Order: sequence, then C-alpha cells, then structure tokens
Amino acid sequence: MDGKTAQAPNAPEVYEEYQAWPRETAEAVARYFLSALNGVSRRCLVLGCATGVNDALPLARLAGPDDRIVAGDLENVFLERLRGTSAAEGLTNIESHRLDVTDDLSSLGRFDLVSLLFVIHRLKSWEQVIDRLCGLVAPGGSFLISEFVGPEGIIFLSNEGGGKGRDPVSRLIRRYFELLPERFEPALKSTSIKPVLDRLGKGLTPMGHQDFIWKQTLSPREMLTRIEKRAYAPFFSTHPTTSLLQQLNNEFVQELDTPVTLNETIRIYHFGKVSSESLPIELVEAFRHESDPARRATALQALVALEVGSRRSGSGAAELVSLLETCAMDAAEPKAVREAAIIGLMFVSLERARKILPSLLEFSTDLRARSIDLLEAVTFLERASSLGALGPAAVDLRSILRKHVAELVADPNTPPETREKGRTLIQTST
Repeated sequence: MDGKTAQAPNAPEVYEEYQAWPRETAEAVARYFLSALNGVSRRCLVLGCATGVNDALPLARLAGPDDRIVAGDLENVFLERLRGTSAAEGLTNIESHRLDVTDDLSSLGRFDLVSLLFVIHRLKSWEQVIDRLCGLVAPGGSFLISEFVGPEGIIFLSNEGGGKGRDPVSRLIRRYFELLPERFEPALKSTSIKPVLDRLGKGLTPMGHQDFIWKQTLSPREMLTRIEKRAYAPFFSTHPTTSLLQQLNNEFVQELDTPVTLNETIRIYHFGKVSSESLPIELVEAFRHESDPARRATALQALVALEVGSRRSGSGAAELVSLLETCAMDAAEPKAVREAAIIGLMFVSLERARKILPSLLEFSTDLRARSIDLLEAVTFLERASSLGALGPAAVDLRSILRKHVAELVADPNTPPETREKGRTLIQTST
C-alpha cells in the first residue's frame, strides 16, 4: 500500500526459513517482554508479528492464562499460519487480526505493552505512526522496538553494504552492492532507526535496552540463495539482474561451500509511559541530566525511597527496576551510581537482583567490596517481611552474598571493623 516501501515476499515458509530466530533467542525476548509487565490480566499488542514465531507465540507460551496477547500483521497468509500454530498448541491467551500500523488503531484500546519489532524501517512515513502508537500505551505501560546493531550478522551486513569482515559471506554481500547499479539508501534501515528512537523519547521515557544473539551459520552459496529469494529488505528493495548473480557465483566459485558463522545482534529498546502513580518524571529527568556522580546516586536513592515508602503495586516498580538494572550493569557509570543502583534494586525487586547480581559480583571488584551491605539488605528485608521470608530469590541471594562476605572476612587487607561486621552478619544471616 502507499504507506509502505517495497514489500517482503509474503510466503510464510520463506519468512520462517530465513528470519525465524532460534527458539532460545525467541524465548529470551519473550522473557524480556514479560519483565516489562506488572500485575495480572495484562494486555499486550504485538504489531508486525508475521507468523508470530519470533514474538507473539513465545510470549503467549510464557504469559499467564489471564493475559491477552493481540497479534497483528498486514498479511493474512502470515496470520493464518499463526492461528494454526496457536490452535495446535492449545494457546488460548492469543488472538490475531489483520492490522495496518499506518491506520488509526485507537479503537483497540490501550495496552500494558506494545511492540513493533523490525517494521518501522519499512514505512515511507513513520512519524505519525509512532505518535499514534505511543497513544496506545497505557499509563505505566511499555513500548518495545528493535534494530540490528552488528558488527556482524547476515541481516546487519546486508543492510550495511557487507560491513568490513574478510570472511567470504561478508565479501560476497559487499561485492553484491558494488556490482548493483542502484543504491540501497532508505531513510530508515533495520540497522539504523535513531530518528525513531529520538521521537519516541519525546513522548515516552527511555528505559534502556537489551541485546539478544542470533547465531547463524551459512555458506556463500546459501547467501546467494537468500539474495535470489529476496529474504531481507536490501534484496527485495533492489533489483539484481540474472547476470549480476551469475557473476557473483563465478567470482566466489572456490568458496561457495565454505561455512561461515556470524552472530546477529538483536537490540530491543524499552520505553515507558509515566503515570500519576508512576515515578515522578521531574526526579527521573533530574537524574538523567545530572553529571555529578554523588548527586546521581542520591537521585536513585530518592527514587527507591519513594517506591519502597509507598509500596505501590503499580507501574512505577517496573520503570524503576529497569532504570536500576541499566545503571548497575553499565560499566561507564561511576562507582557511586552503580552501588546505589544495585543496593536499591535489592529493595525494589529481589527477583531481578538475583538474576544480575552474580555476574556483577564476579567481574566488579568495587561491587564485590559491598557484599556486606548487600547481605545486610537481604537480611533486613527478610526480617521486615510479614512472612518472615521472601522466597527462593532471597535464599539464593543470601547464599551467594555469604560466600563473598566470607572472602572479605578472610582477606587480611580488609579493614578490621569491616571484617568484624562481616563475621557478625554471617552469624546472624544463617
């Protein structure tokens, strides 16, 4: 239709053969989706879902029976495949509809999560689309969008002229664009959506991103097949001649069956909509624009205090968890900010702290030195809980932290008062 650029082949088989992610990658993405949700009976809108194999179906498998996933795509043939799969698996929490993202979709209502993975770059006019989709996000809800970030991966290389790799697949893609009489220079590509991210940041709050790896192994011969079958946007948007493809075949004849392994990096950006019950936007913005480490750490502590003090079961927690995770895992953040973030995360979400803390303690000496404070936080939370315990996450965290505290106590370089505090805490946290 008029709002679209050149269209991909609409055969589900071609799509799933060349663009379906490995099951473990799709499941990891689905878990990331779920981490952006709060409460029960959540409504999720998955746009541009194709056959659903990468987003809608994995999300439906992991979501609860009371959740509702609305999957939308422009191509009925894709939706028929999705419906067949969901029926065969007995998934009752998903429905699919023919939806055009360039239309006004406000009649669908608002959603706790809206996703648009690898679609926006195919629109000739996208600004109003983004504005309208932001309006579909409920207060406290999330918007997820994606791009490929390289430096390798078949789709990344296909969009970036073959990149700079010396393997035969990278060189073949690079040679394809050298021989092509036309140029592939769209305003947006699946590897470059910065203008979209900038516009989203004006209407929603940036909540960080997460990368997912899609490992691919293929030969130059298989890459030629994908070009011929127009598997990716640069190939269904350009028009290679038969002689061009034959020339490529001839030039790479000695390497046609050489296997090459490449890692495609899928980056998913998370944006949130602040609500009246959510994080105070002034404080969030003050944190984002503050450069002094001590003041940034204080701002994080204030946000944690507000969340814990009110103990809203609402949307603020998810936004704060995402912000704290991003700060804790960002090696470029100052020590004071990272420490404030990880300690704050203990009070806001023990489950998320349990997931990221082990690797942080292994690779960060500064954070490992704060093991006593972290163990003290877990012990305090367990004592403060009306149940007397906080579940498996607290038990796991306590075990991990006790090991690191014991190492600090045994280290003769640890100050005496710190060693004594650690010994006491080990005894009381048993």
